[in-house]
Amino acid sequence: MPASRSLFSATGFVLVYLGAVNAIFAAGTGTCTQGAADLRGGIISLVAYSMALGCISYGKPERWWFVLLVPVLPVLAWQSWISQRLFFGYLVQGRSACDILNGTNGQMMDGGETVDVIIWVSMTLGIWFGLALNFWGRKRPAL
Repeated sequence: MPASRSLFSATGFVLVYLGAVNAIFAAGTGTCTQGAADLRGGIISLVAYSMALGCISYGKPERWWFVLLVPVLPVLAWQSWISQRLFFGYLVQGRSACDILNGTNGQMMDGGETVDVIIWVSMTLGIWFGLALNFWGRKRPAL
């Protein structure tokens, strides 16, 4: 692989880690003060994941590079869990984001739950499908 492609691949994997770290902070810093969950920090993860997938797609790393993502898989699984809780809690049960995240009942909605759900579900589905397509969607060279 040419050096420039390796650099793009490495940058992509670093951006996956940065997006995952930001997702932890974005979900953990929502205090629900005055009923505001403040989960919009996930937009930074969405941007980081999008840039990461672009770099990985352009870099076309060998499959063994994906071993570098093993440490971040638990964070991505946790992010998936948060996303599905937000999705089903808000859209199916009609609960506020604060009720969903804190396990309380009866907190007011802050009006941003729809945006929060779209951001978190988009970034979760995007990173999983993007990584899967980059891992399995490659054409193998003819032998």
